[in-house]
Amino acid sequence: MKNNKSPGADNIGSKILKDIVCDIIYPLSHIFNLSFVTGVVPHSLKLAKVILVYKRGDRSDPGNYRPIFLLSVFDKILEKLMCKRLCFFLQLHNVLYSYQFGFRKYHSTTFALIDVIDGIYQHLDSDEYTIGIYLDLQKAFDTGNHDVLLYKLNNYGIKKSVYQWFKNYLSDRKQFTSLPGVSSEIGYISIGVPQGSVLGPLLFLLYVNDIHQAVLDAEVKLFADDTNLFLHNKKLCTVFDRANTCLQHMSKWLIANRLSLNVDQTCFCVFGNERKIIMTFNLS
Repeated sequence: MKNNKSPGADNIGSKILKDIVCDIIYPLSHIFNLSFVTGVVPHSLKLAKVILVYKRGDRSDPGNYRPIFLLSVFDKILEKLMCKRLCFFLQLHNVLYSYQFGFRKYHSTTFALIDVIDGIYQHLDSDEYTIGIYLDLQKAFDTGNHDVLLYKLNNYGIKKSVYQWFKNYLSDRKQFTSLPGVSSEIGYISIGVPQGSVLGPLLFLLYVNDIHQAVLDAEVKLFADDTNLFLHNKKLCTVFDRANTCLQHMSKWLIANRLSLNVDQTCFCVFGNERKIIMTFNLS
């Protein structure tokens, strides 16, 4: 862990921890092992300190600031240990969707782009039209339902003490906002994956892992919460009909998983013979 990282609510940074590691390694190991065995995460490790970073525009507008969640360095160590175990389990049983390119080792935007472009060119060479639908999930990381997430973890084989650990990890999470010289009251968080955490991105991948099963008639490519649907056919009318059907199925999945679509940031694109597309539909 880098020494310049800001500390959490306890004001203990990674540099201090490295200086005293020889004195605390054995009691810390005992606490972490006890946490895994009993399925209990210490309450003090579930408190997030939120600081605000200015982005742009009017400084008096709260919407122009980005919240940064700072957790205890001890919590990050505990989460790294559990994350390593969870990643090993997911890889061993091939749980994660193969076309999820976000937050995964040996996956990246480069691989995602190569896969998508190669697929589009293959269908163009076969004289087929392709429609790409680019869905933007609204505040997906912040609105995920904990009961839905725990249900999915159980279905993926995460059970017994590990399941209880995640159930306890998600419960009673708290946060407060800190500004120079003043801090807000502590509030409770009941939805969303923990922001600023080590496990948060991986838990979100599991939350949306089954999204491709909602639209079996389309190729689904994911990069974290960016969801892209691709449909192909020699007839443009057929592609559009199938696309509308897929969107209806996707709507049902979003409702079932307590997520919503940002319609303003959602769009589509048609790939094929430009002249035939214009003759078939007036897309302007």
